[in-house]
Amino acid sequence: MNQTNQTYNLNSIAGYQNEKAEAIKIINLFKHYDELKKLGVSIPKGLILSGHPGVGKTLMAKVIAGESNVPFYQYESTEDENSSKRITNLKKIYEEARKNAPSIVFIDELDEILPLRNYRSDTTSTILKTLLTEIDGVNSSDGVLTIATTNNYMYLPYAIKRSGRMDKHIEFPLPEYNSRREILKLYTKDNPLLNKIDISKIARKTQGFSGADLKTLINETLIEVISNNRKEVTTKDVDKTIPLIFLKGIRQVTREEPSKRVCYHEVGHFICHYALTNKPSEISVEKIGEVQGYTSHFLGMGFDDEEYEVEEDFETQTEMENSAIELLGGYASELIFTGELSTGVSSDITQFGELILKMARIGMLGDEYVFLSSRPTMNPRDMKTEVKGNDPRKEYFTKYLAKAKELINQNKDLALFIFDKLMEKSTLDEEEVQSYIEEFNNKKK
Repeated sequence: MNQTNQTYNLNSIAGYQNEKAEAIKIINLFKHYDELKKLGVSIPKGLILSGHPGVGKTLMAKVIAGESNVPFYQYESTEDENSSKRITNLKKIYEEARKNAPSIVFIDELDEILPLRNYRSDTTSTILKTLLTEIDGVNSSDGVLTIATTNNYMYLPYAIKRSGRMDKHIEFPLPEYNSRREILKLYTKDNPLLNKIDISKIARKTQGFSGADLKTLINETLIEVISNNRKEVTTKDVDKTIPLIFLKGIRQVTREEPSKRVCYHEVGHFICHYALTNKPSEISVEKIGEVQGYTSHFLGMGFDDEEYEVEEDFETQTEMENSAIELLGGYASELIFTGELSTGVSSDITQFGELILKMARIGMLGDEYVFLSSRPTMNPRDMKTEVKGNDPRKEYFTKYLAKAKELINQNKDLALFIFDKLMEKSTLDEEEVQSYIEEFNNKKK
């Protein structure tokens, strides 16, 4: 149990305008608690903040408390805390919160005390009943708002989400372009080393980053630049750090002479992407941890449009088909240029299979595959793929591999031109790739 006195305000959160607007409604309830209570308006019993790790759920809870200027009690569980002690601590924290109402009880990572996999177990059931009793049971909790965070809202038991309990819900998606730009501004402001970086360009290249990822990106770039005794960070410095954050916590190893096979593999991915979209992408054969090479469009990096504002939540069938073909670009390229396959295609094949099953279940591959059966578990992280009946993966592997081979053969000269540049430099950013494409086209004229 922990009462937190540190003050946070809405300026602590960059972007997320809609989510902040919802939070302001709750803050105003606390600020005008006495007068609203006379009008019959009560503070909700519970609020669940959900979303990916690192998007700012915990920070938002503290901001609500800081802006509301009410006591804030944070429940903190520990590994050695048994169920009896957990129940005792929950009761104590609510008893204290009720004495000092209006107040907030904060439970970070609700999944930790109500495990998704075992929420029907006797122990978890007892903890759930205790929590529900404290929220709306025999003890009056008027004026006490319980805020909890979770990464998996849909898998929480219905009993805790129903009306009158933790029925308010704010979902935090991964930040879109505008929010990423605002977050980057927050993390770079007033730092003279970061004056000349292009915030908009970095925001475009970091689709899929959480706020925490963006903070780490800037910090890791600063560490790298300072360790090399340099006094200024460039946009290219940040670009070099982006793949390290995408690939989560692994470091780039000492540069080695790139192998021809890896270069052919990555060029195959690039050629398929460029042929289908007419867009360049960064290509690298640098080794990062155990990962050897990447093309930026697979990491979600890079947008051409300087005024890019909106990212679609939905992928079209054409976009998913293009992704399937691009995934097999490395496979096709290895066969075309080396005559045999390497183990480097294994990850591509796994991703391809998952993509095909996703397309099949939603009807993109025909009615016969809709509702393709799989075996889910209570924990979404343990999802198993067990296909029953016709399996579309082999059929569409043959189809899309043929298309990938066709695209590479049609653009073989460009592939070999980019291959030579990649062997020379190991990493080509989007601007370099675009300039080499223009150079190649000029030579053909």
